[in-house]
Amino acid sequence: MIRRLPGLVDSHVHGAVGKSVMDGIDAIKEIGEYLALNGIYGWFPTTRTAPWDGILEAVNSIVIASRQQSSAEARILGVHVEGPFLNPDFHGSQPVEYIIKPSLQKAEKLVKAAQGLPLIVTLAPEAPGAAEVIDYLVKNGVVVSLGHTGATYEQMQRAISIGANRVTHLFNSMKFFHHREPGPIGTALFSDAYVELIVDGVHVHPATVGLTLKAKGLSRVVFVSNGTEGMGLEDGVYELDGHVLRVEKGAVYEDNTLMGSATNLKDGVISLSRKLNIPLEDLWITASRAPLESVGLDIDLPLCTVSDSY
Repeated sequence: MIRRLPGLVDSHVHGAVGKSVMDGIDAIKEIGEYLALNGIYGWFPTTRTAPWDGILEAVNSIVIASRQQSSAEARILGVHVEGPFLNPDFHGSQPVEYIIKPSLQKAEKLVKAAQGLPLIVTLAPEAPGAAEVIDYLVKNGVVVSLGHTGATYEQMQRAISIGANRVTHLFNSMKFFHHREPGPIGTALFSDAYVELIVDGVHVHPATVGLTLKAKGLSRVVFVSNGTEGMGLEDGVYELDGHVLRVEKGAVYEDNTLMGSATNLKDGVISLSRKLNIPLEDLWITASRAPLESVGLDIDLPLCTVSDSY
């Protein structure tokens, strides 16, 4: 028996099949083709923290690629800019040397560079100037996602009250939860904000995924791949763009440091369905409808085929 389920939407993809979103238009198109072959029919190409001009160039490439798409590619639904307005103490795999303070002038340039394409911006709400930037972005239709942060409960709540409505890869690259200072994790679980969860089974333990689903409900959890250049490659060691990366059991490592995922969204959702004993049709919401609702989009994508032997 074949199931026909809504096409998946991955709102956090840095790369796949040896290519990075930062590599330009052709690379973006190759990544889109890989996603479409794996049931992901909508996506947000996601930039990395990099020199400022490099980020603007990448956003421009995404905009151009969105206008040149073929039927073989996943549809570019918008741009996700992860950084550079992050907390350097929680930079994760983002290059700390390119992290800068939030700037209203630079926020204006990001909005202009997106040329009307829906935009997600990940930033740390505790950074100096963040509140003003969040307010500007929200008023200009940008989805603000809080991440790479060591914010207090009060700082997170203030950002959410201004209009930030997502949290980037919950649990990863943020201050740990403490019962007397809930911080980013506790605030995210207690608030109405949408939360991203990486689905490779490595970044977040399946039991933690289950706990989050119980706290937030299926409709407020957004599964993402956080896919990197290693997504779609066999396990092994690769030299990509001057970096030596190891792909192993669904994740990507550099110098033994976890830096991203090698598991596509469809495979991740199917695996979690088995591990959590949640019917696939129910869990599917987190990777199809919830991503669209979190960015205010209401569109129809092709149906995804899943066999009963998943």
